[in-house]
Amino acid sequence: MRCISVFRTSRSEITMRAAALVVIFVAFAIRVYRLDGVGLEGDEAFSIQTAYSSFSSILRLTSTAEPHPPLYYLFLHAWYPLAGTSEFALRFPSLIANVLTVAFLFKVADLFSWRAAGLVGAVLLTLNPYQVWYAQEARMYASVALFGLMAIYFALRTFQQATLRHMGFYAIFMLLGLYSHYYAFFLFLFTNTLLLWGIWRGGWSRRAVVYWLAIQLTIAVLYLPWLAFANKIVSSYAPFKRGTVDLIAIVKQSLTYYSLGLSVPADEGFRLSFGFLVIILIGLWFAGHDGHRYPAWFRRWFVLGYLLLPTTLGLMVSLLRPMFAPRYLMVSAPAFYMVLGLGLVGLYRKASLLGVVSVLLLVLTQGFSLYNHFYNYGYAKTDFREAVTYIERHAQHGDAIILDGWSQTLQFWYYQRLRAKEPIPSYLFPLGEPDGWQLAAQRLDEIMAKHRGIWLLDYDVAAYDPQHLVETHLAINYYQVVSARVGLNRVVYYASAPPTLNFTPLNISYEQEALLKGLSLDATSVRPGDILHLALHWQVGNKTARDYAVSWRLVDQEGRTVWQRDARPASGFFPSNRWAPGEEVVDRYGMPVPSFLPPGQYSLMIVVYDKVSGEASELRRDGQTLPRGPVRLAQIRVLDAPPLTALYDPATTPYQVNFSFEGLNLLGFGLDGENCRPGDTITVKLLWQLTKDSDQDYQMLARLIADNGEAVWQKTEVLGTSWFPTSRWRQGRTLMTYLDVRVPARASTGDYTLLLELKANRLVDKTFSGFPKVKVRARKRDFNIPRIAYSKEARFGSSIELLGYDLKTAPDEPIKGGQTVHLTLYWRALSQMDDSYKVFTHLIGADGQIYGQKDSVPLDGKAPTDGWIPGEVLADTYDIVVRPEAPTGKYELEVGFYQPEQAKRIPLADGSGDSLVVTSLFLSSGSQ
Repeated sequence: MRCISVFRTSRSEITMRAAALVVIFVAFAIRVYRLDGVGLEGDEAFSIQTAYSSFSSILRLTSTAEPHPPLYYLFLHAWYPLAGTSEFALRFPSLIANVLTVAFLFKVADLFSWRAAGLVGAVLLTLNPYQVWYAQEARMYASVALFGLMAIYFALRTFQQATLRHMGFYAIFMLLGLYSHYYAFFLFLFTNTLLLWGIWRGGWSRRAVVYWLAIQLTIAVLYLPWLAFANKIVSSYAPFKRGTVDLIAIVKQSLTYYSLGLSVPADEGFRLSFGFLVIILIGLWFAGHDGHRYPAWFRRWFVLGYLLLPTTLGLMVSLLRPMFAPRYLMVSAPAFYMVLGLGLVGLYRKASLLGVVSVLLLVLTQGFSLYNHFYNYGYAKTDFREAVTYIERHAQHGDAIILDGWSQTLQFWYYQRLRAKEPIPSYLFPLGEPDGWQLAAQRLDEIMAKHRGIWLLDYDVAAYDPQHLVETHLAINYYQVVSARVGLNRVVYYASAPPTLNFTPLNISYEQEALLKGLSLDATSVRPGDILHLALHWQVGNKTARDYAVSWRLVDQEGRTVWQRDARPASGFFPSNRWAPGEEVVDRYGMPVPSFLPPGQYSLMIVVYDKVSGEASELRRDGQTLPRGPVRLAQIRVLDAPPLTALYDPATTPYQVNFSFEGLNLLGFGLDGENCRPGDTITVKLLWQLTKDSDQDYQMLARLIADNGEAVWQKTEVLGTSWFPTSRWRQGRTLMTYLDVRVPARASTGDYTLLLELKANRLVDKTFSGFPKVKVRARKRDFNIPRIAYSKEARFGSSIELLGYDLKTAPDEPIKGGQTVHLTLYWRALSQMDDSYKVFTHLIGADGQIYGQKDSVPLDGKAPTDGWIPGEVLADTYDIVVRPEAPTGKYELEVGFYQPEQAKRIPLADGSGDSLVVTSLFLSSGSQ
């Protein structure tokens, strides 16, 4: 029987050790995963910058300005020459320290016979996102937790067996902890209460007591001189007004962090942390009932003192000076998870089901937070690296960087000065002079005069330049080319003023509130990747409360918008609702010509619209009202030349592929209109790269296939453009082409397959079928004639019949300027049509001028005429706004059809013209 018992004990021992090894391995795997996934944050960059200095500089800094002792920086000083300065190398020591903390948690728990609790606590420490956070950070917090735990372990071994060996190791690790973080001193006080109790109970020999006194003297001799040397930082760091520390908020934050980390919403995390707090209280109770090597009161004092003494003393110190942060409690972190393990194991022994549920609750909540830590970008430490990498990838010779905030300097030093092969010139704002903000504008102008342009890093600007004075000056006086969101940051590029600008008068008025006098443009012929310097010259009329924005567009010869960016005046730093009557405003803008554009002629166009409503503004020139929408300002020629390095290249496509055909690679594509209606046109963007020169003009055959295999639409065209086919492309060039897929107007509801067949010659072809399904949803059709208020029959051509109309305003009821006339027209299709026409509705005054207009494809674009089925009836509604300045008198409301591309109208079948007056209205004096 005794042999069986020993065998069972050995098997249990092996199982426990195997479980411990698995937990340690998992801890390592979690912490090494994406160790360099995000860049260094400010404190980490400070660590390596400090370590990069000399030994004496480290000691001087940590004794006068840095609130942490010098050990970690001295270690990095020796570590980085061996391991390198990558994020992985700098963070790896913290990873190892945290994994060793998991391992030593088992050993400390084993001293109390708390093996099961130690295993559970180690699992929770392994999964805790806060521990993972600092295991993946180049700071001292993971190491101080390890040194404190190892000092605790050897203090307990000294308590059991007061040997010089145990005391010596205790002294070593305690000194390492003290020189890593000042909070280790609180742990030093706690461990000495344990050892003093061992002396008091009389279990130590006189020699052991002498050894202990010698150890205390050694620690004092090796540490007190540092405190005296660093008295300035120890006694006076961060002075503040007493009574301003919110201790309750600190405790709440600490409980949340050590329970669930920083990757959960603060309020939700605090509520969930109450579950951890309950388990902690249960663990404190069971600490006195579990284990057998020490008295119950000693076990409770151990977990209570290890967990709370540094916390309590840290809070007391914070009443005198702000030296408290949750991360400072890492010295006691192992106790938190050990007590959690005690609580869960004790709960399981009392009520197994409740214990299992509690374990699942803690593990699942930590797992959720850990998932956020790795995969929810909103909880990332920092993304400064991504912003700097973006600049390095797009910067050109002659560019510079402006840092608007001193907190950026540490990370910038690491990524640009330490790591970059060719550092970019940089300038720091705010200026250090007493009148720095007064000198800022002059200094910015001097910088812009020296450089082609500058990159502005919008990182923590609110803390140093809350009014954005730097960017306001740049936005008003220079040309914003790029405003890109890179992760959580914004990267902005401003181009310097060009030597000359050519002025083109426009004299276009907008809503009688401003006059667009003209356009300044530096060039009309550019290389791909170049910058167009543009400026709109405004003459302010009446004061406006509206916030206008300008949509800048580059349109190809087929009418496709190949580049667009919307911006408020001065990039939003001088909006139109701040313009003063009579003021002249110059709104500067830099347009990056995409590097993927094929050479050819493009139209530079703008749309001025209300930022709030999104409606395009009414334009007038020479007393005539222009159609709302894009206004052509100039013709731009993109040259057939090697592209420049793009400052901003929106060539990325939603879908990335790797499709090769005869030296031509399809890199990606985008579909504009994946979900569509019959009659819609889907624009397919295709991003190509030529891997070798070719003398052939490739062709594309595009087909739209229904579920039954029938091709409902197909089109063959040259790949590229007629003036720039593939035979003119050059190796390595990346170009964007476009394919317009016309969904037949009579297509039924269903999912359609788009196929693209490439042909190099008659014998060589290859089909790309990687497009997503095109989902077509047809509208409901009606063949019954509804009740119509006013009958008015007329035929347009041989295909369309007008049955009548409804008018919310009765024909004999007067209208007023600014009023909206609601008109519904009832059409019936007589035969199939091959073209799509727009309906025009005009409110024409006695002088023949148009005082109200609404043009649209029928049913607000949902029912193009080439999709009408003979016999179907459509109720087509139009809201016509009467111009406020319309004079009193009689008006005619006329309607008709026209084809936008050819400006061709459909004539009336009776030969009376190409428009029909449906009714007359009378406009009375006064506006609505």
